Amino acid sequence: MYTSALKSGEDCPRRIQESVAYITAEGVLRDAGDTDTVIDELIGNSASAGMRSDDFMFYYADIFVEAV
Repeated sequence: MYTSALKSGEDCPRRIQESVAYITAEGVLRDAGDTDTVIDELIGNSASAGMRSDDFMFYYADIFVEAV
């Protein structure tokens, strides 16, 4: 995936990595009981509100896999 993302510019793979690291950190906070995470903000009022953090992170990462 890195090589494919690099075709969009040298900044692209770094930004993907930073984004996934941020969501992972938010997932860790959420699993520790924090209810004020970006994950809760994104899915809080949807049918996916009860989604586990690891499932959300899988779907989030899949966005990049499909796009790249």
